Amino acid sequence: MSAPTLEERQARVDFADRPSRRRRRIRALAIVLAVLTVAGVVWLVFFSSLLAVNRVRVVGVEGVPADQVVAAAAVPIGIALARLDTARAQAGILTLPWVASVDVRRGWPNEVVLAVTARVPIAVLAGSL
Repeated sequence: MSAPTLEERQARVDFADRPSRRRRRIRALAIVLAVLTVAGVVWLVFFSSLLAVNRVRVVGVEGVPADQVVAAAAVPIGIALARLDTARAQAGILTLPWVASVDVRRGWPNEVVLAVTARVPIAVLAGSL
């Protein structure tokens, strides 16, 4: 029995190295696909017009007060729902003197819901009837 030649040793090393190369390529491909998927989801949620505000709905009041609430909220139509500043909209609505509380909600996929609770008057002036 003779010792293996340099060519035989090289052939064994190349053959043994194939599965690890394949695993590295598959792992690299999986990482690239994962990064692309995350980037796509971020774009879809934060920058796409697919999930943008196209409707503002007021719950709790109707008519002219509802129009006042929408104007005070100043919700920009077309902005991505995930980037909507709900605290700013809530603060704008709370400046209305007749509003007791408000809850600004994102109604996925493209609606903003303003749930308003009006103050209950404790007295009415006789001349205002």
